[in-house]
Amino acid sequence: MKKKISSICTLLACIAAFAACGNDDGDAGSAGWVNVKNVYTTGCKTTETANASQKTRSFFEDMGYKEYVEYTSKDNGYVHVTHHNALFNCCSDVIDVDVSQGLGSIIVTETENNYAICNCICPFDVSFEIGPLEMGHEYNVVIKSGGTDGVSFSFTYPSSGKVEVRE
Repeated sequence: MKKKISSICTLLACIAAFAACGNDDGDAGSAGWVNVKNVYTTGCKTTETANASQKTRSFFEDMGYKEYVEYTSKDNGYVHVTHHNALFNCCSDVIDVDVSQGLGSIIVTETENNYAICNCICPFDVSFEIGPLEMGHEYNVVIKSGGTDGVSFSFTYPSSGKVEVRE
């Protein structure tokens, strides 16, 4: 009987340990980690493309595609970010978004998931949510995109704003 009770207790302890390790919602706020979720990209926004060797935003700015970032806090500890008119390879179908933390910053990296090589670029909108963030804390966000040094901005959660990207 003691062996049976011991086996049941061991089984229950294993189940409890396994359940504590699982986290279906992807939030690791208690550990201080920031996640990315709900990634969406528009695809190339224009039929006009620029030769990739230009590597300047002025071609698209002249057509009305100025690059900027908008952010809006949500009630669930996340902030919704849209990187408007980010320049990527015109053959890209998917833009991957990864997030990491370093030196007091949340670093967002937007990467082309592209197997075709094209010698042209065009503007994309890339939207995503990052969090969980803590109420009243200030955050510095760096968005690295398309091989650029990126755009950096700071905000206190919750808030909203718009940041222009400059060369």
